[in-house]
Amino acid sequence: MTAPEAKEEGIMMRLRLKTLYSGWWHWVVTVSSAIQFFIVLGFLQNYSILFVSLQEEFGSGAALTGWPSSLAWSLTFLGSPFDALLLHRITNRTMTLLGQCILCAGIVMTSLVPSVKYAIITYGVGVGVGNSFVNHAASVVVLNWFADRDYVRANAIVSMGSSIGMFVFSPILTASFARFGWRASLRFVAGGCLALSFAFGVFLVEPPPTSDDPRHREKQRAIKEEGEREHISLREDDKDSEAGSEETSTMNVDLQDKEDNNGGNIQMETDKETRLTEGRGCCSCHWEVCHMVRRLDTWLWTIAIILLSFGWTFFVINFASYLDGRGLSSEQTALVIMLFAAGDIAGKALIAIVGKKLPVKEIYCASASMLVGTVLFGLMTIVQTFTESIILALAAGVTRSVAFGTSNVIAADLFRQYSANGVMILAMFPYGLGGLLNAPISGGLFDVTGNYVVSLIVISTSFVCCSLVLCFIPIRRRMQSRGWWCCLRKTRCINTPVKL
Repeated sequence: MTAPEAKEEGIMMRLRLKTLYSGWWHWVVTVSSAIQFFIVLGFLQNYSILFVSLQEEFGSGAALTGWPSSLAWSLTFLGSPFDALLLHRITNRTMTLLGQCILCAGIVMTSLVPSVKYAIITYGVGVGVGNSFVNHAASVVVLNWFADRDYVRANAIVSMGSSIGMFVFSPILTASFARFGWRASLRFVAGGCLALSFAFGVFLVEPPPTSDDPRHREKQRAIKEEGEREHISLREDDKDSEAGSEETSTMNVDLQDKEDNNGGNIQMETDKETRLTEGRGCCSCHWEVCHMVRRLDTWLWTIAIILLSFGWTFFVINFASYLDGRGLSSEQTALVIMLFAAGDIAGKALIAIVGKKLPVKEIYCASASMLVGTVLFGLMTIVQTFTESIILALAAGVTRSVAFGTSNVIAADLFRQYSANGVMILAMFPYGLGGLLNAPISGGLFDVTGNYVVSLIVISTSFVCCSLVLCFIPIRRRMQSRGWWCCLRKTRCINTPVKL
């Protein structure tokens, strides 16, 4: 057997072995990704507990103390475009484990800081960059595995990992801070997180490519070119079979193009989608980003998620401080945060059970949840007792689960022409921008007024705007599909169906 034939046979053998596990391995990858989210976002979403300890030791203001978490939360999502480029060079598993190492190193370095200003670098940058690697790589690998499966259920399970992490880390950090102090506790947490991440990170393998996968065709083309360079001739029957397969593939592509045209799609848009989906190397990311910035839908989506993230980041940074202002003890605060996480878990579990059988489209569910969140944040201005805080935390957790548990699914549905990397950029990058605004606005208003009332009113207003923008996206697409949008703009258009 010649060298190219042996190499091709090895590749095909690995593909067959992976295919044997493709029936159930996608759930193993889903659970492993959920564990990674359990670590990175579960710990990050309990920063409000560390927030109180830092204020007590250093006497810093709310705005300055909130900056480490706000920066870490922002970089977790803002690094998505860079992560997409890096993911073309290394595998999802390598990137995930590398991110966990950076995350744990940032936690250990935070335990050594002499003031909050240094924590902005150690926690904000270190934890943020590590989280960004893990968050993007784990999300992309799940979307790749569930490209033709029930991604709604898989995404709900993965996002449930962050909620369970918030639920588990809250009592652990509270008890550990009380007994060992926050510095020693952070070191213990870093060691445990690193061990757990490596134990489950090894299962984050990429899905096996199929014959229709551009990556598989690229491998076959590379093998053929290598054989030609070495002047090794293949058997005549192999050449005939390859020629037949290429002819069949060409016929299938032509038939698919005809079906698309019969469905009413414009050929120019089809060419763009093919170029975006099958682009190789870093060029695909460049094509996608350039295409994104020219579309109104992507800008509307970005604005909506910025407003959503800005509001819900309050529970990550300022919630413990808010409860402390209501006179709750550290144990009561930990319990309220746990119940908030429990409500989040319950909501995402319901989404995972229902799957694609939701009564309305996910984007309308997210829009409705923002209106409910507006009411809840308004009630937070008058809540005083421990019992009222528990009820409000449970309701807020369930409400937030709808927005966070469906955002990736909505992005994948709205922007189907992009690759998994491109979808994750749109799904995550706006979250980072919104989180970056929370510390200076919410914390700054607290420093000026001495309470969170004005901050809660601003967040309620942002939720109303977010709900309106989310509803406008499908309404605009429906108008565009019927030709009304172009008529309003006084331009000539063709009535074509548009994905909602």
